[in-house]
Amino acid sequence: TSIFLVAYTTPPHFQHFFHPISALLASVHSIHTESYFISISQKMSKTAASTEKQEFLLDFNNEPRIYDVTNFIKKHPGGSIIRFFIGQDATDAFTEFHFRSERAKNMLKAIPNREPTQEELAKYRGTKETQALLSDFRKMRQEFVEEGVFDNSPLHVVWRLFELVALTVFGFILCAKGHFIIGCATLGIAMGRYGWLMHESGHFSLVGNIKLDKALQTILYGVGCGCSATFWSNQHNKHHATPQKIGHDVDLNTLPFVAFNDEVAKKGNPAFLQYQHILYFSFLELVGLLWTLMLHPRHSVRTKNYWELPFMAVNHFLRLYAGYLYDGTITSALIAYFFIQTVLVVYIFGNFTLSHTHMPYLLKNQHTDWVRFAANYTLNISPSIAVNWWMSYLNFQIEHHLFPSMPQYKIPRIKDRVENLLKKHGISYHCCGYWEAWGRTVGNMKTVGQNRVKSAKQSTKTRKEE
Repeated sequence: TSIFLVAYTTPPHFQHFFHPISALLASVHSIHTESYFISISQKMSKTAASTEKQEFLLDFNNEPRIYDVTNFIKKHPGGSIIRFFIGQDATDAFTEFHFRSERAKNMLKAIPNREPTQEELAKYRGTKETQALLSDFRKMRQEFVEEGVFDNSPLHVVWRLFELVALTVFGFILCAKGHFIIGCATLGIAMGRYGWLMHESGHFSLVGNIKLDKALQTILYGVGCGCSATFWSNQHNKHHATPQKIGHDVDLNTLPFVAFNDEVAKKGNPAFLQYQHILYFSFLELVGLLWTLMLHPRHSVRTKNYWELPFMAVNHFLRLYAGYLYDGTITSALIAYFFIQTVLVVYIFGNFTLSHTHMPYLLKNQHTDWVRFAANYTLNISPSIAVNWWMSYLNFQIEHHLFPSMPQYKIPRIKDRVENLLKKHGISYHCCGYWEAWGRTVGNMKTVGQNRVKSAKQSTKTRKEE
């Protein structure tokens, strides 16, 4: 309210400074109201569909079975992501998400299943081209398993943990020695790399033992980023299941701060979105604070994952302590807290946006297969020693989306074979340089913002004519 009063009582030649802020607040109110009615509509749709069987196909070793998960959906340990595959071939998703889980495989045995009819099998498997693609993909994956590409390395885990501790200690030493900016920047990058390693634990590809990986994920994400591991897993797996799909990929739920495509932008405020490419890094800082101070701790409390909270508290303490080491004042502690936060979120969120946000997208009623989701809606960043380290091998996004349970440092070994598989089936292998990816990302935000302004003007003109 205060910002609105300032914005609209300020002399006209200063109002343009406040206009984006007031537009943001208006967007928040509009989206909140609209979300209420959308929620009611969705609940009514779910009630109407509750009497229908919820089924999907799993095809292991050429022995296809249709599984009726109608009574299992609410019990699914992974949450609502299972709904994404109703009426679909879920073979590859199940394989990747549950590769190391004997519990999931045992639970599957208890779910009612049956042999599909020929008509059902044709429907689930899709075209002959899709069948050939998925057959080759599954054969290649089995080759990787037999070659040990999915095997974990304890030595690699030790090295990665040592790197994190060394960077963290070095950052504190720099702050204590009076090198405040360099020290805080080092700590911000170190904490970002805690996030990279947490990401591997979250996919159970770091240690390869689910219990140990979950424990490491909680510690790394809490201490390194001040966030909840369970919240991340719930959200990130939805992204992996259906990247760039409206209504499914949570990474597209970015309003009111930013819209990465025209479909999402339809619900955004044009007066605000036209500046999104300029204000992007400011958004990242705000989102980071919302995550660490509200969304993630609230999730831990709501889901009773209380053990995550102490690790999150450690992160807040470490950021404050860095500034205190510099000169022992509260002012420096607060400056360090926000400066480290800025470096952290720009490093993590900035790099994540490079591989998806400017790529094509699917509408909610559209679907494709596991391989095409990875190939058509993700982008690789050209590998080099520096880029591989900086992005912790997540510059190989196509391969990572195909095989999220594969140790990331082994992905370069399979790159050429994946590229050859896609070329064999006439699918493009998207790859560009690091700075080109940044140009595409920012350029896409600018274009989306401009398109939203144009569509808003056209709508206004149409209404006046009517």
